[in-house]
Amino acid sequence: MKRLLAYDLQNNARTKLVDLLQVNKEEVTIEEAVGISDVFRKLAFGKRASLTEDKNNLLVVRLDVPDMETLDFLGYLHKSKPALRIILYTSESTEWLEKLNLIIGKPLIPVNIIVTTKINEAISKLLELKELKV
Repeated sequence: MKRLLAYDLQNNARTKLVDLLQVNKEEVTIEEAVGISDVFRKLAFGKRASLTEDKNNLLVVRLDVPDMETLDFLGYLHKSKPALRIILYTSESTEWLEKLNLIIGKPLIPVNIIVTTKINEAISKLLELKELKV
């Protein structure tokens, strides 16, 4: 069973992130996380999780403005759970991320984290992968 975990940081959106996720597959469950601690709890942090379990989890984070705490959090998740697949969804543009990278002089988002404006297309591609990179 694959699980999508939606963590929405856009408070003023008309449509919740969890409602935007259009996945028509029976083997996929969609859950919503309401904060960083909820993400940790739902990803079973602190408990021994198998590599397969992490591979079957997909975290989708919607972020429209630069938030260093969230970017640090994503970097930490990537280091501590390298098999976890993460999508950073920005409905506007990734220009702010590129500007931050230039200011800081290094990429804020690890290469394995997908940054996209086309959320359902990115999710479909990830779910259809037979072999997942770790």
